[in-house]
Amino acid sequence: MTHGEATSRDTPDLPAVLSRVLSAPRAHTARALSRELHPLVPHTALVVLTGDCARAPVQSVGPASWTAGLTPLGARDLLASGSAATPDGREAITFHSAEGAGLILLRENGAPPIAPRSRDAAALVWDIVAVALADRATGDRADWASSNREAASARSAALDGAGESHATTLTALLATLRSTRLDDARARRDAIGLASDALLAVRRGTELERDLTGSSAKAAFAELRSRAIRLLEHREITLDWQEPADDDAWGKDIAQVAVTVSRAALVAAVENSQPTRVQLSWVTASGRLRIEVRSDSATPIAADDPALILVENLAGAVGGAVTAAHDAMWGATITVELSTGPGRGGAQDDLLAALSRREYEILAAVAAGMSNRQIADDLSISEHTVKFHVHNVLGKLGVANRAHAAAIAHDAGLSRARPG
Repeated sequence: MTHGEATSRDTPDLPAVLSRVLSAPRAHTARALSRELHPLVPHTALVVLTGDCARAPVQSVGPASWTAGLTPLGARDLLASGSAATPDGREAITFHSAEGAGLILLRENGAPPIAPRSRDAAALVWDIVAVALADRATGDRADWASSNREAASARSAALDGAGESHATTLTALLATLRSTRLDDARARRDAIGLASDALLAVRRGTELERDLTGSSAKAAFAELRSRAIRLLEHREITLDWQEPADDDAWGKDIAQVAVTVSRAALVAAVENSQPTRVQLSWVTASGRLRIEVRSDSATPIAADDPALILVENLAGAVGGAVTAAHDAMWGATITVELSTGPGRGGAQDDLLAALSRREYEILAAVAAGMSNRQIADDLSISEHTVKFHVHNVLGKLGVANRAHAAAIAHDAGLSRARPG
């Protein structure tokens, strides 16, 4: 840095900066952006030219005497010209984005120059915020957590995967920024590419809603692989894939739900731990899909982990169930059970659709006439844990006792041999 360059005393924590800006209400985004960028690029006023919002094409922060002359047309002309000064002689630092949006920071003429590193950091923040603004401009997000919504309606709402997509994009972007294997220029270029891809995905959302012609389990899995590879590109993780053995015919909405939930589970498996190997598998049978994400992480996934809660909310919105477990030998495992259509068991399969893998095992053992102690010994878990799972099984099946639960299991063909 040369003498006289303006820079902050400490380099801002970019993930924290992004979190504060993106969590601000839409009407306050420009103000939050100005506040967070000021340590990087000191300025008196800020003007945002949105690319997709017709209701508020220009948002400004600062004295009216500085911003009044920058109408949408004036701001666009200034951005297009690349001029370093406004018509009234004030310094203008401009940033563009792939979304057609633009950012203008206005400063007193003759203010200290900005250090290149600070300017690059500000540009990266703007690139990501511009994607979020474009995302918000597409309309209100669906309420995925509504317990009164029918499962079919929730599947349609899940098409755009708005909440999961936003979280996944930020995860990939922050992984790129944090990577020690990339220099600043490469990190910024890759992050911009991710941001651009995110916008394209948002714009494809309406096309997906119009195109529910059909898909298949293997086609959806191939789509998942292509998306996940980009997500983990800058993490030193070996990713193993186990595609479904059967290529079941799915509706497009079901395929999109499976991909969306799987990506969220993958993020939950790697975000707050340091695995070196992750395995993602799909198993389909009788109108059901089991998604399993295993990692060699030595750290269990906490029940209150926001990434895991997101998976639970997404799966729960379509009648699915999620379990997270940790084993000293195998590491951490996230299992998601989803219904992909009516199974051969009809109404009984529907009753079992909400059970997790562990709850299936418990119910099969109950149907075999095993006691809680026998189940605990067989599954290498505590008797207290068995009681907890039995209680959940009875609640999900809507029955009051083990005998009724066992009858449902037998009717659905779910049984096992009692250990001798």
